[in-house]
Amino acid sequence: GASATWVTVNAGAPWAAPASLAAGCMFRVGVGSTQAIANTTWTKVEFDTEEFDLGSDFNTSTYEFTAPATGKYYLHGGFRTSTTHSADDDMAIYKNSSAYAMHSTFRQAGGSYVVTSSTLQVSCIMDMSASDTASVYAHTEGGGFSIGNSSITQFFEGYRLV
Repeated sequence: GASATWVTVNAGAPWAAPASLAAGCMFRVGVGSTQAIANTTWTKVEFDTEEFDLGSDFNTSTYEFTAPATGKYYLHGGFRTSTTHSADDDMAIYKNSSAYAMHSTFRQAGGSYVVTSSTLQVSCIMDMSASDTASVYAHTEGGGFSIGNSSITQFFEGYRLV
């Protein structure tokens, strides 16, 4: 097969794409530049750099994955702040326009905030209908921060399970 092609062996038949991957739904994207996350505002993370996108289901202009077919999808995202700050930070995977899964980091020690960088990751298995969207949002409650400039520490990926 060609590069990035999945195949199975069928007794007495040629190689074939497995049914569970027939929709070609696998993607991983990163943040190609630095993005500011404003204080107290849920901000969509601008994943604009594709590492791979079988099926072309991730839009690097709207920063959204669109489900090509009804099914269960595994979604996983993460980022590390590239600036230090003293606040609680949140990360969420949105389904359409609502938070679906969330991770929060609380940074108080002895009753006061500590100044540091944050690393957040969130993952979920999401039931999606064809044309539902998924995206990642970030939030903070203290001064804002920035992320970006490394696909290693800023990523969003998804895989259709069934």
